Amino acid sequence: MDACLLPWCALKCTRHSVSVCCFAGADGPVTRGLPITNVESLWAIWNSPALQTMRQTMAETGYHPACSSRSDFTCPEVMTSASSIRIASPEQLRNRRSIERNFQQRSVTVDCYPAYIQVILDYKCNLDCGHCFQFTGRHSNVDYSLNIARMPDFDEFMAHVDTLDLIGGEATLLQSYDEIIARTANLSHMRLSLTTNGQFLETKVIPYLDRFYNLIISVDSATGEGYAKMRPSPSGNFDFDRLCTQLEILRQAKRGKNINTNATFVVCGENYQELPLFVDLAAMYEIDQINLIEVLPLDYFWLSSNKQSRLMLHKNDLPRLEDLIAETKERARELGVRVYAATPSLPN
Repeated sequence: MDACLLPWCALKCTRHSVSVCCFAGADGPVTRGLPITNVESLWAIWNSPALQTMRQTMAETGYHPACSSRSDFTCPEVMTSASSIRIASPEQLRNRRSIERNFQQRSVTVDCYPAYIQVILDYKCNLDCGHCFQFTGRHSNVDYSLNIARMPDFDEFMAHVDTLDLIGGEATLLQSYDEIIARTANLSHMRLSLTTNGQFLETKVIPYLDRFYNLIISVDSATGEGYAKMRPSPSGNFDFDRLCTQLEILRQAKRGKNINTNATFVVCGENYQELPLFVDLAAMYEIDQINLIEVLPLDYFWLSSNKQSRLMLHKNDLPRLEDLIAETKERARELGVRVYAATPSLPN
């Protein structure tokens, strides 16, 4: 029976939940409820009841209920793309073989390490984006911070892991980010991936650029006016002009380095008319790929109905959106920019 590889090779965690991918984390109640605040090791998280339940379900049915609506999504490509682009250390190679053995045996409790770890360090951020699915966490009184660098088996895990993917909020603002950078400085075969809003590239990313194989920069607009709507800065210090300055510094710093750069645009009613401009922005700053992610129909209860209406894509927007995506892809081919488009409301 086929089963997704991710429960045997990938770990995604916040302080209050554990999963193996975004889909399971969003839709799978069995992956929630792990009291990570009381867990003293990464190993305990990796073999937590939540992940054991997911592996058991996969072994019995071939998929988890959280994944059924996304059965056409090739989840294992996440780990494959993250691990195949570089030479692995002996520890990483042994661990990949161990992952394959655990997967073939459908082990519920595993003796391998994850090859890919994604950590949401916290939800704190310098921007106040209304469409951010972590918005409510950012304004919650609950402590969401998770500093895995302080767990006693952090070094052991990182010696075997291929990729550590850091996410916030704005991860570069957090003390845990600095500690992880320092603790992994000598692990030449373990690479970091980072999702950031790009406002702190010069001080928080470029000094460690050799450590990163992948940067995902959330942009969401190619104009100053659009950026102010999509990614407002409460302090007023982090606007589109500052972002462009940071992207230019990155453009110069990454030359000759083996790093993949992405600009992500959450496509919604506020910005979909800008689509072809996203390619021009990426080409200007030599960004390798743009990711077009259609805004999800989440319950944006923290926004007024008027703001929700402006944010969401409506049925009468879709024909124009389809044309613009086709135009964007053609423009990207001309300028040598890759495009990934996740637009579930449109035909493939």
